[in-house]
Amino acid sequence: RQWGMAEGALSPLPRKPRLEVACTCSRTRRYAFVALLQLVALSSAQRSKAPVGRRLLKPPVQAPPRCEVYCPVDPPPVPSATFSLWPAPAKGDTPSPPLIYHITAGRPFPSALALLREGSGLSERLLGELVDIGAVWLATPIAPRRRKAETPQRGRAQDGGLGRAARMTDREDLASAAAPTGSYMRVHVYPRRYPATYQVDWQSCVLSVSAAFDRQFVGLDKPAGVPMSACIDNRVECCKHQLEHALDLPLDLHVAGRLDACTTGCVVLARSPAAALAINAALAAREIKKRYRVLSTGHVPVGPVRHASRRKSKRHPDAKPTLLRAYDERLVTGAAQSEWQLAELVVLSCVPVEPHVARRLGHLADAPGEPPPSLFESEVELVTGRTHQIRLQFSALNAPIFEDTRYAPAAGKLDQSDDEELDEKLAGPRELRWGDGSALFGQEPKRIGLQCAELRFPYSALGLDTADPEQAAGSEGDLAPMILLAAGTPWWRE
Repeated sequence: RQWGMAEGALSPLPRKPRLEVACTCSRTRRYAFVALLQLVALSSAQRSKAPVGRRLLKPPVQAPPRCEVYCPVDPPPVPSATFSLWPAPAKGDTPSPPLIYHITAGRPFPSALALLREGSGLSERLLGELVDIGAVWLATPIAPRRRKAETPQRGRAQDGGLGRAARMTDREDLASAAAPTGSYMRVHVYPRRYPATYQVDWQSCVLSVSAAFDRQFVGLDKPAGVPMSACIDNRVECCKHQLEHALDLPLDLHVAGRLDACTTGCVVLARSPAAALAINAALAAREIKKRYRVLSTGHVPVGPVRHASRRKSKRHPDAKPTLLRAYDERLVTGAAQSEWQLAELVVLSCVPVEPHVARRLGHLADAPGEPPPSLFESEVELVTGRTHQIRLQFSALNAPIFEDTRYAPAAGKLDQSDDEELDEKLAGPRELRWGDGSALFGQEPKRIGLQCAELRFPYSALGLDTADPEQAAGSEGDLAPMILLAAGTPWWRE
């Protein structure tokens, strides 16, 4: 207006136009810069008598989203247009290989759903099913921020990068979530499935102990083939989600004790974060006694069994379990304590399984006369709670657990990773050794002969009152009322 511009006509510009913007907003500065470029273009067009159009700047490039595919199989098995997650695969079906889409937005999208449609190319029905099962994740860029430097007068801009990825579990939330430039989405096209989830009556698996206990906790006789909590690509087919729906709970449950997906037996879930902290503290203080039933393919000696278990450290950042070492006090004390920790259990009994049970399990062929025992059932009390401890210790004793396809190939073997003192005792070339045993391990089984038969702990360990002591189970000699969770008949005897 100051320069007298009107539509269709331009007055001469000053020789030295000056543009002053007294604003700290980056968007305002950007608009002012674009306006200055338009003024310069209009002035040049007027001098050259060229026609002036309204669109003086080039339109932004509409970059498509970038999609990177991860799959161990080449070429990756792309799902067909009719592929669906339902009905759930039957037991024994061969699972599909993992197929993961990593999608990055090269331009702003109106919603995360629009980015997912264009980036993945999957059908609308399959995208909805993947969202429902919890196989879609979204991370959006966070704005750069300024943080205080060493002197208060100076500050330094810090790149925000991407925020923490969040699981998208609702289709409406996906349609309303913003997807600016740089947004990242991960889609697990073939999520891990647990079909045993739909063959369980979850209400009948709940273990009721007492009113004081049931108000804050949920006891569960866990079935085989179902994980305790959600995994990265499946939040529905797990004990936590199924119990929340079966009991119609208004709030989420908190997993306090864990069992492997292939293990059965007693486990506890908390109804509140405070209850979860109480039971985790009792577990750390070893106030909760755990007793297991173990079906093994070999005999184990009765009494305490000790090994050294590798712990996560700088030298071994991978938290996956490895083979154990023979117990040596020097390994779990002093400088070596950063690498190894004690793994201890007590074998209370070990008896051979009846021949008719072994035949029914397919572990004993029909033969005349009295066949030698091939399966043994043990009762074990856990002292320490290391990952896969019973499975690894029974494998180290050359008595792997029945149907444990992961650790049975390493039966009777101990850790042989690089160690100068151990190298002097070992014979044979280095290339014939098995190291920490990771290369020997097989696939994770669906079900094994391992059951957590009992959980026993005092009411005081969880801060509970004993208003109904007649329901509190206690053994002879116990001074305080005890909570007893007992599992049903193990699956190999049903």
